[in-house]
Amino acid sequence: MAGKELDIRGSFGGSPGEYRQTLRDIAEGRIGAGAVTTGVTGPDGLAGAITELGEPERHAKIVVDPSLVAG
Repeated sequence: MAGKELDIRGSFGGSPGEYRQTLRDIAEGRIGAGAVTTGVTGPDGLAGAITELGEPERHAKIVVDPSLVAG
């Protein structure tokens, strides 16, 4: 009988304070988020963006910009 072993490691989450500080650092230019931002959409494109994130070779982070409203 053959066996297979699989290790999965990841990180999902941080404290609300960490997210708050990270967003502040991005907004104030201390962290450049452009390198990992692979797309931008308005709220109406959110469902499509979630689907697109299923293609990790194509997307890393998609920003949802509330000011981009279909008109």
